[in-house]
Amino acid sequence: MNPIVAVIFDFDGVIVDTEQFHAEAWYKTFLGRGLAVSKKECLPAIELEDHLFAAQIFSRLQLKDEPKAWVCKKQEIFQDLLGQVKIYPGLINLVQALVPQYRLAIVSSAWTANIETVIQNAGLKEFFTVLIGKEDVALHKPAPDGYLKAAQLLGVKPQSCTVFEDSATGISSAKAAGMRCIGVAHRGNPEQLKQADRIVPNLVNTADLLNLIC
Repeated sequence: MNPIVAVIFDFDGVIVDTEQFHAEAWYKTFLGRGLAVSKKECLPAIELEDHLFAAQIFSRLQLKDEPKAWVCKKQEIFQDLLGQVKIYPGLINLVQALVPQYRLAIVSSAWTANIETVIQNAGLKEFFTVLIGKEDVALHKPAPDGYLKAAQLLGVKPQSCTVFEDSATGISSAKAAGMRCIGVAHRGNPEQLKQADRIVPNLVNTADLLNLIC
């Protein structure tokens, strides 16, 4: 059995509570361009990569637009909302406890600029050796590409990594990469995290989490 030497975090839903803002940014994007897409219809954007979500909406509305321009506009709106997002309780203490023993990375389908802005504002950027964002891989979760690239850049075997994820898609990605995975039920969704090796309700209890990593 490979000893765990690296810990990798998903971003949205694990480090920071941005998920409602993704839906809000898409709603404002559609509204600004005259599309009748409700806030409820934007909720799937919480778990889907932006281009995939836009493509699904366009298919339903029978639009032939390319998602790229819409995704760029959504990103502009989302950047304006970033000042309102909050780091989840316990995250900072956990990261500080991990740093002396583990290499740390973030793997997300979010834009790297969003990740950098949030962790810089939270005083966490110095702790993460590797950041993998949307633009860094061709295939996004549930494909394992992001996690495999993070392991490569960290200089470790995938089997020597533990991942914190909050969605079934993310857990599938981590497991496909051959990594141990802890599901974080920040959204009160433990039934969706069954593929994880362990499930925790949040990141508040640092001591318990350290014991689960190995």
